[in-house]
Amino acid sequence: MGGIRIFTTSSVKAASPDKKVSIPRVKSMGPSGALFVHAKADGVTPSDIKHSLYVPHHVRSFFLLNGAQNYEGTSRPLLAVQATELADGIFIGCTMNHTVADGTSFWHFFNSWSEISRGSDFVSKAPLLERSFLDGTISTPIRIPIFPNTPGRDQVFDDKVIDKINIPAASSYRLIIGTRSRLNPPLPQQYFGNALQAGTVTKKAGDVLERGTGSVAWEMNKMVALHTEEKVRSFLECWVREPELMTVDNLTGKALVTSSSPRFDVYGNEFGWGRPVGVRTGAGNKSHGKISVFAGDEEGSIDVEACLLAETLGPSGMIRNSWMRSQ
Repeated sequence: MGGIRIFTTSSVKAASPDKKVSIPRVKSMGPSGALFVHAKADGVTPSDIKHSLYVPHHVRSFFLLNGAQNYEGTSRPLLAVQATELADGIFIGCTMNHTVADGTSFWHFFNSWSEISRGSDFVSKAPLLERSFLDGTISTPIRIPIFPNTPGRDQVFDDKVIDKINIPAASSYRLIIGTRSRLNPPLPQQYFGNALQAGTVTKKAGDVLERGTGSVAWEMNKMVALHTEEKVRSFLECWVREPELMTVDNLTGKALVTSSSPRFDVYGNEFGWGRPVGVRTGAGNKSHGKISVFAGDEEGSIDVEACLLAETLGPSGMIRNSWMRSQ
């Protein structure tokens, strides 16, 4: 990040139904547009966040650039990190512009940063910035249109209310598919950037009820398998001719969307303070119908964070913990 300059100190009052949390902040910014904030929330413990029946409102204030759009990266930081000291722990909220990196690169950065924090002079997997696989596919400059993004609300649910959710006549499920391994030769996992596509499966509610969720999983499997190298390169060529930005609205719409991956090394991020005890997404990953999947903190487990509007849940009553665990 280059030289760091201290700018300001401020105090943030985080609105929460159960408590008021005062968060003093110290801002730092490097000349290359990376923002770092050191904050304190003495009245919050990791247990308050992990074991709360609700995702506490003040968790939002642990992340920076809430509400920022990707195209604002020309004038706002591309990377913003807030390290918040809790009563007996530390919460690291990391926000990265999605035009810079996808989830694989995001966690590669996070893993590498934790290695350096533990005293390593070199990272075990250096980022690959080579772009030769695009030779002959993309010519610059690419004219990108700007589309407005409508903000939305989000709510969360657990497995006890799933069977009470209102089911529309037809449902779409959208998956974010990694494409590194689909090219020939494949891109290394440490390729730094975006290498993904979205695929959609649409099923009538009656078919799902009659044939079971296994039929949906089979359709998803077939859809993912169709994303061959030929399809990936064809997509790139078409996108260059007619660029279309992926927004929250056209990503989710009336579909459920799954992103992230249990393959990401979330709990291997050891900064020298001990093993992480939990993971939560920031506002940029919260929208109606958005589902984030992570490895669980127990071996072989998976954590699923699902966000739905309250009206979608219907008469299911109180919204419970956002984390569902499956072994």
